[in-house]
Amino acid sequence: LAVDKVRIVPTATGGGFGSKLDVSLQPLIGLVAMKTGRPAALAYTRTESMISTTKRHPAEMRATIGADADGLVTGMIFEGDFNTGAYASWGPTVANRVPVHASG
Repeated sequence: LAVDKVRIVPTATGGGFGSKLDVSLQPLIGLVAMKTGRPAALAYTRTESMISTTKRHPAEMRATIGADADGLVTGMIFEGDFNTGAYASWGPTVANRVPVHASG
């Protein structure tokens, strides 16, 4: 299938917390379009999405923030334990980015 024959139309999806990073059925949708010669699409219900796609990784996190008498933040300690289980493809990325964003 030539690249100029592929058209991907993203829709407004809101926050996904990483669930849209992994591949699920996208290659098969392309294969359906290629084999049938017709446009193909997929729309999950919320239940189908929860059953068949990856989700946010369970984690235990703890943060301690120090401030001076004027309320100026002077330090922060962050600890996080992320259980990426079978969905480890983006686990290291999530585990490395969360501490960065935790500090605001």
